[in-house]
Amino acid sequence: MAQKDSVQIAIEVKSFSAASVVYEFHQAIGQYIHYRMVLRQIQPDRKPYLAVPSEIYQRFFQTPFFHDSLEENQVRLLLVDPDLEEVKQWIPEPL
Repeated sequence: MAQKDSVQIAIEVKSFSAASVVYEFHQAIGQYIHYRMVLRQIQPDRKPYLAVPSEIYQRFFQTPFFHDSLEENQVRLLLVDPDLEEVKQWIPEPL
């Protein structure tokens, strides 16, 4: 659990280090959807974010399959540089 400005957030971090990015993507989306559902019930003001390496986003998440799935499921992303341990981009930006 964390906070960005005045917005309370929950971050699920995924490394996508397994052999199959598609398999990990399916697992991550399923977890995200369930976490979002639980948060709506117990902490409705807290917004979930899925943290992924920027490189994975650039290589995979912008293709139609991944992009459409993210959009359809309204997944908020936090792009990170795991080596520098820093946030590169919020998608969408917290309001």
